[in-house]
Amino acid sequence: MRNLFSWPGRVVVLLLLLALLPGRGAAQNVGINTTQPTQTLDVNGGLRVRGLSGAGDSRLVTVQPDGTLGLTPSFYNAQATGDLPGLLGAPTTLGESPVWAETRGSLLYELGISMSGAGGLVKIYNVSNAGAPALLSTLATGTIVYKMALNGAGNMLVVISSSGGRMQLIDVSNPAAPALLNTYSIGSNPRGLAMQGNTAFVLSGNLSTPTLRVFDLSNPAAATPLLLATIPTASAGEAVALNAAGTRAYVAEYGSGSTGQIEAFDISTLASPTSLGTVTMSGYATKIVLEGTRAYAVSSNILYAYDLTGPAGVASLGSLNTGSAGPAINLTVHNGLAYLMNLRALTVVDLSNPAALSQVSQVVLPPAGNVQGDVVRVGSSVFLLRTIDATLRTGELREYQLVQAGPPRLVTVNADGTLASLPTPTLSLSGQTLSISGGNAVTLPSTGDNLGNGVATSAVRLPEQDLYLRAGTATDDGLGRYGSGRLWAGQAIDGPVLYGHGGGALGGRAGGAATTALRWAADGNVALGSAAPLVRLDVDGALALRPAAPVALTANNQAVTVGNSSYLRLTSDNNSPGQRVAVLSAGLVPGQMLLLENAGSTGSFSLEEGASVELTGTSVALGPADVLQLVWTGAKWLQLSFSNN
Repeated sequence: MRNLFSWPGRVVVLLLLLALLPGRGAAQNVGINTTQPTQTLDVNGGLRVRGLSGAGDSRLVTVQPDGTLGLTPSFYNAQATGDLPGLLGAPTTLGESPVWAETRGSLLYELGISMSGAGGLVKIYNVSNAGAPALLSTLATGTIVYKMALNGAGNMLVVISSSGGRMQLIDVSNPAAPALLNTYSIGSNPRGLAMQGNTAFVLSGNLSTPTLRVFDLSNPAAATPLLLATIPTASAGEAVALNAAGTRAYVAEYGSGSTGQIEAFDISTLASPTSLGTVTMSGYATKIVLEGTRAYAVSSNILYAYDLTGPAGVASLGSLNTGSAGPAINLTVHNGLAYLMNLRALTVVDLSNPAALSQVSQVVLPPAGNVQGDVVRVGSSVFLLRTIDATLRTGELREYQLVQAGPPRLVTVNADGTLASLPTPTLSLSGQTLSISGGNAVTLPSTGDNLGNGVATSAVRLPEQDLYLRAGTATDDGLGRYGSGRLWAGQAIDGPVLYGHGGGALGGRAGGAATTALRWAADGNVALGSAAPLVRLDVDGALALRPAAPVALTANNQAVTVGNSSYLRLTSDNNSPGQRVAVLSAGLVPGQMLLLENAGSTGSFSLEEGASVELTGTSVALGPADVLQLVWTGAKWLQLSFSNN
């Protein structure tokens, strides 16, 4: 072959470029070793792609969704490659260095440090228009900023500053005109922040007295924030996260030397929090993301996965080294995928198997000037905010649209030598016929498909999918999980739902004999027993109310909490009913029944008519074994009957 870098070779290259210029005619085919090309590129000879070289046996060439060539290790590999990020529009240049981001609906909140370094900026964008983020407003904080978080209602932004120990409250109820509500001096070098409603959890970065402080910010006009609790932590840290129930807090701490740790706390009682346990990591994390019963954090170039269900509060599940992509600056998690903003790449990781985290795609980023910024997801887009010039404190905003890639296609060669592509072959079973797409079919023996005799050796997951129980396309009978973002009858159940076309039943089968414990109809009526329900709750058999432990009356006008009980047993340490008057709390719903029994062998007490109790007389005295029946009307406990035993 002619050396293209020789003088004649350069002439050949120039002629090829001229042939490809627009306006050269409809036929712009290029031929190598042929004078009559019939395709855009017609090669009369062999083809070598050095970028696909590698050790191992011969592999199949595939065509990726964007048209580039790739390799697949298995002929029958039909696994989708996950969300493929594609840049939408040109990056937006920022006149500040971004440090943190939050999202709510179609709004993106950016926290940055101004070019002069004199203070912070809060910017609010509307990102509903794909590829065109619209800046709604900018607010200067006047202080160097570190992290921020939105309150539960989304109308107040809380910003902390490790320089000077400040906390700022910003009204963002009107995204076009944010307003500074208050600036507090809280000291102790705050570096971690999480919000639960209007309660702020602030993690101190003070190495001598590391603490997690809890503030009530429900009154933003207050001169000082109301400190609810101070929780000592094992060491100072960078990040704090809260579970949805508000009973657990997870703190990323510095640890000792080059190691960090995640510490779990039980905060169900703020006055007496409990440290549940810690788990170590290499380096320390600046962000913790919770998804269900798992937590994820990045430190250096490693993504960590943790289990949150054990007695220690947090336990390691697995990790993934993102390798040459550089340190992971931040992350966000959505629908079983993690999006990591590395120094030199946007990395997508599959979280379905936390013990074996796997990278599904990666987009290389232009070099950045600093490991600072954040990554968030809104709808089908991922937004990266990062510093590109640390000296000038400038940054950029990049939006990547996520496209669910299908399986790769096989490269095929037609009879005339031209290239084409076909989808990866798939197997299908119809009755007793097993066929491969584009290929042959075989007939299976008629002894059955044996699908009902399989034994699962690991957990079977159907994330956000239903298991249908009828043949064909019927979807009226099934089992699925429903919650926030996937409602059942307009309700966020946050758990499994079993449904049937005409109702359904729960029962047992011992020795082949079926019994019905509970049955429900399509209209919502429920029966306990085998009979079809005729009313909202139809009980076929006896109904027993199990009482809780007896409540001891040891003082006059003693408050008694009814709660969700329908059978309360009381005892009295005084034989005079007038000296032991029980004061009942309100019922939970109108129609709540209550049996009130004197469970003592001695002692008496009474119930008196008043604002929340209506009796047939002014009072009812209950001696040993006496029972009073009441019903809550929504305003009062109304006497139904009295058994003087």
